[in-house]
Parts: sequence; C-alpha cells; structure tokens
Amino acid sequence: MTFYVYGLAEDDGPIRYVGKSTNPARRLDSHRSASAAAPVRAWIAAMSGRVTLRILAQTEDQTKCAVLEQEWVKRLSPGLLNSSVNVDTRSAPRRPRFEGIGKRCLARRTELGLSQLDVSRRVGLPQGQLCRLETGNRPHISAETAVMIARAIECSVEWLVTGEERVTTGAPVRGAA
Repeated sequence: MTFYVYGLAEDDGPIRYVGKSTNPARRLDSHRSASAAAPVRAWIAAMSGRVTLRILAQTEDQTKCAVLEQEWVKRLSPGLLNSSVNVDTRSAPRRPRFEGIGKRCLARRTELGLSQLDVSRRVGLPQGQLCRLETGNRPHISAETAVMIARAIECSVEWLVTGEERVTTGAPVRGAA
C-alpha cells in the first residue's frame, strides 16, 4: 500500500493544509464534507478559486509517512490550517508531555518483535494513534494510556515515561536500556 503526504492550496497559491492518506483524492472530498475540521471546511467554502491537491511525498511505510507529514507541517508553518499547528491550547487542560515516550515504545516493541497492531490491540488504542505516538506526532497522552502501553510492551511505566529506572534490588529491570 502506498501512503501519501499531500498539501491543499488555492489554485497555485501557498499550501494551507498538509495531510496524509492512502487515497488523497477521496480525502479531499472528505475535507469538503460536513464532518471535516471546521477551519479547513470554512477555508474551502470561502475560496474563490479551486482547491489544488499537491502530492508532497509518498512511501510504502505508514510510520515514515507520519514522520514526513510532520516534517512538511513544520516546514510550512505558520500559515497552515492544521489543527495541531493553529489550535490555542492555553485554555484547554494539558496532558503530561512525556518526552521520548514514543521512541522508547518503538524500541521496546521492536525488541519484543511486536507490530504496532499487536500493541494497539493490547492497549485498546487505534493503531494510528500509536503510530503518531511513536513518531512524536502525539506527545501528550494520559497517565492511564502510559500505564496500558507499559503493560502491553512489558516494561515499567517509569522507564517508558522517563527512560530511567530506580533499581532497588539486584534484579534486572525489563525495558531498561
């Protein structure tokens, strides 16, 4: 399966939205629907020109696609309508930001020979959310989710969250690296 990173622009204007999809043309149609994110839908509705879809990157690897999407978002910000770029989170309650949790999750999952699908099923988390966590596109997670992920990948929550362990006995600690 091929995964695409795409940009939306008005005619030949600057890209205003970056996304990823296995079918960018169908995804563009969904951006026009009532269920689409309000900023993108409003921008499309207010345009005098036509929406141009530009393929920015393509890959066979879903995780790499998520990384490429984030790179394009960073490269083209500010000015994008992506909610992750423009949302004002000052008034929203913040979840803890666990730096590096995605990298540790990926390393431990790989060490155990588990797929993202295996772990997402154990946790009860959609695979796409686990992918975003592992690629750093979802750094804010709840403590409950961190506990469930740690159980699923057989490591301590402390190591998963901080990368460190407090060893109080001589016994080896799983997941410590």
